[in-house]
Amino acid sequence: MKKTLCYILLSFGISLSAYSFEYRIVSKTPDSKLNGLELILSNEVDWGGEDFGVIENGVIDIKGESQRSFPAHLIVKSNDQTQENKQYYMISLIVEPGTIVVDVNEDFPLQGGALNDGWKDCHRRLSEVEYRITPSKEIIEEVFKKNVGNGLGERALLNYGLMCSPDEWMEMVALLDASSRSLEAIENMTERKERLKPVWEGQPFAELIGNTLDGNPTSLSQYVGKGRYVVADLWASWCGGCISQANHYLKPLYDEYKDNPDVMFLGIAMDDVNNAVDKYGYQWPQMQDCKRLMATYGVYSVPEIILFAPDGTILRRFLHGTDLKDVLKDLLPETPKSGDFIGGQSLK
Repeated sequence: MKKTLCYILLSFGISLSAYSFEYRIVSKTPDSKLNGLELILSNEVDWGGEDFGVIENGVIDIKGESQRSFPAHLIVKSNDQTQENKQYYMISLIVEPGTIVVDVNEDFPLQGGALNDGWKDCHRRLSEVEYRITPSKEIIEEVFKKNVGNGLGERALLNYGLMCSPDEWMEMVALLDASSRSLEAIENMTERKERLKPVWEGQPFAELIGNTLDGNPTSLSQYVGKGRYVVADLWASWCGGCISQANHYLKPLYDEYKDNPDVMFLGIAMDDVNNAVDKYGYQWPQMQDCKRLMATYGVYSVPEIILFAPDGTILRRFLHGTDLKDVLKDLLPETPKSGDFIGGQSLK
C-alpha cells in the first residue's frame, strides 16, 4: 500500500513539473546607470507581479519558474521621489522557456524564443500599416488565432480588445478555454465590453458635463447633434500619447477642415488642460474637467477619438490619428477654401 501511494504521489509530482518551465531574463551588457533601481516583472493577464529588488553592478539577471507562458512588462524604476532625474524603463515581453536578453533602451527583447520573436514581428507588421485600425485588427486577430492558449495569444487578444467592438471581443473570447477566460485581465476586458454596448457605434450620444477653458459650465449636447460631424478628442494633459497625437495629426487636420461647416473638432479632457492648450496652441474648443468621461463612455485608455454623426449618433469609436484623415476624406466633400466661408456662412 505504501509503495502504491508513493508511486501515485511521485507520478503526480512528475505530472506537475511537466507543465512548468524555467525562464531567465538578462541584460545584454552591464549598465551602471541602473544601479539601485528597482526591478519588477509584471504579469499582464493575472495582474500579479514579482519584485526582484534593486539592480546591482548594472546587471539584470533574474530567474523564475512558471506553469504557463504569459505577457509581461519588465519594469525598472526608481522609488526615490526626491531624485531629480527619475529613471523609468519598461520592456514588453512574453515570459517563455529559456533565456530572454533585454536592453533598457529597447521596447522589446533583443533575443528570446518563438513567442518573443512573434511579438516583435507583430509590431513590425503593425508599424508597416501605420497602426491603422482595420489592417491592425486583421494582423492582431491572425496572431491571436495562431497562438490561442499561450502568452503571445493573450497579449494579442488584449491589444485586439483596445480596438474591437463588444461583439468582436466575445467572438475571440469564445476560442479560449475556461482557465484563460478567467484570467483577471480577460475578465476585466469582458466587463468593459459589456459597459461599452450602450455607447458603441450606432447608439445615440451620452451626455457629459464639464467646463470651458474659461471655467464656465458646458455639456456635450451643446456641440453634438447640431447637424455636423464632431471629431471628439478624448485626452488628458498628463498623457504623452494624447499630446503626440494632437500635435502630429489633429492640428494638421484641424487646419485643413476648420473652414468646413460640416465638421467641428472638440477636445474632451478629464482634467484642467488650460496650460497644455496654451503650450501647444490647440485652437479647437475644449470641454475640460469631465469627471464622468471614463465611466460614461467606457474609456479605459486615452487618447481616443470618437466621431459623432450630425444627428448625434456615435459613428466611430477607437479612432486614432492615422485613421481619422481617411475617415474624414470619405465622409466630407472637398474642404471649402477659407475665402469661400466666413463664420461658417457660404459666400456663394
